[in-house]
Amino acid sequence: MSRGIQIAIAVTLVLGGRARADTQAHVGHIALADGGVTLCRNLFDIVVDGGKIETVDQPTADCWHVDFASGAVAAAPIPARAEQSWPKEPPPGATMVSGGVRVCSADDPTACKTIALRDAGSYELVATNAARTIVAVQKSPPREGKANIVTLEVATGRRLATLTAYGDILQLLGDSLFVQASCAAPCGGTLYNARTGKRIARVSADIASANDDNNNHVAGNIWELKETARETGAPGLLLEDVTTGKRIKRIALDALVRVEDAEPQFQVFPAPGGLLVVEYQTSHPAFAGDCALVDAKGNVVRRFAAPDWPRP
Repeated sequence: MSRGIQIAIAVTLVLGGRARADTQAHVGHIALADGGVTLCRNLFDIVVDGGKIETVDQPTADCWHVDFASGAVAAAPIPARAEQSWPKEPPPGATMVSGGVRVCSADDPTACKTIALRDAGSYELVATNAARTIVAVQKSPPREGKANIVTLEVATGRRLATLTAYGDILQLLGDSLFVQASCAAPCGGTLYNARTGKRIARVSADIASANDDNNNHVAGNIWELKETARETGAPGLLLEDVTTGKRIKRIALDALVRVEDAEPQFQVFPAPGGLLVVEYQTSHPAFAGDCALVDAKGNVVRRFAAPDWPRP
């Protein structure tokens, strides 16, 4: 799932004068600042009545700030509607353009260069790494046993490797390329050395986006990958060495937050010294907003239960 600006909402459908409300509790605002994180849940409903759609503030909306150092939880003001968001996702680092692939700096999205690529129109999927040193492109449609993926060095435009592999998602984690195909059964993906094209290892995790800023660089060659219930029957996080395929640690989600649903919705964000895991949607109204800090070695630093404020 993308980490772009988004408002998680509850939806109420008004049909024939009767309202039917979604019972899910949602976190619609996450802001990392002031040595902690501010979260808000159940900010508003979207009401659909015939052809009319409107947003209605919920009386049960609440916000709180968690201090990472002390663990203290304190009520926080509800932000204005225009300020309600999640941490912003950077724009795509690479896009296909006429005659080649366009790569833009992570620090300045307006500083871009185009790498010439023969038959550029035959390529569709594209990915680059956070450092913008390598870009990978895949032909569409891919052909079994043929050259499908090409990796290029951004600085020189030099072709680095050609792979017969193909997938629905490409993601560059440092100098490692993750190739994943969609499937109904547990499938995971395969890591390749993006510079040589050499296969590194299979990985059990699924990746939801082709932009490597959507997964978290922990330290060195270690990256955090999400593992959903579809892979193992229980969701969690994987810390993987993407240069060797070695699993450093797996952390079950229920070791981090309270889990009520079979497939709870959670997201992971970079945080001081490691990662912040947030359960952002659940059928249990008191659990939405549960979060935890995990350090670079996969140790749980602290869990923070969402407050269950007294209701009037």
